Amino acid sequence: MARSHDSRVRHFHTKIAGVTHKNTDGTDRQKFISKCQLLETLVLDHEGDNPHDRNAVRVCRGNGQQLGYLNAELAEEIARKSEKGYRFAAFIKDITGGKRKGHSFGVNLLILQAEPGIGDHHVKEHLNQLIRDDPELEGAKVESGCLRKLIFPFAMIVIGVIFYFYLTGRK
Repeated sequence: MARSHDSRVRHFHTKIAGVTHKNTDGTDRQKFISKCQLLETLVLDHEGDNPHDRNAVRVCRGNGQQLGYLNAELAEEIARKSEKGYRFAAFIKDITGGKRKGHSFGVNLLILQAEPGIGDHHVKEHLNQLIRDDPELEGAKVESGCLRKLIFPFAMIVIGVIFYFYLTGRK
């Protein structure tokens, strides 16, 4: 784990596991990932009643859409530390893959860990410092998928303008 000027707040990077699986309700994690945003805040949800792993930690968007899980070793550490008062915040650092049809998306995470008693101000300060200074975040980018939200409306406007000039030019 990397350290900031306040060693009570730390950060590390990991990947979401199980991104190609369907959720228990049949929803498609890949579809949800394609709509994600760079540095989107995610929810880490400890599934203490998970029949496969009592330490399982689901990774969800703010609206509850599940993207996958943390790996078992990290999930166990987060579950154990959370019980001791540590707080965690997760953000999308990068979305990988998905460039060609049939290729799956992957999600790299930035996770912040705050020791018990550390306020939100210190956590936000650490995150802002990372965004400015961390060489690993300097290259953070969205390779595919999320930009579709911006490109599609732009393309529709361009097509509309061309169509308008085509129709008005025919008079």
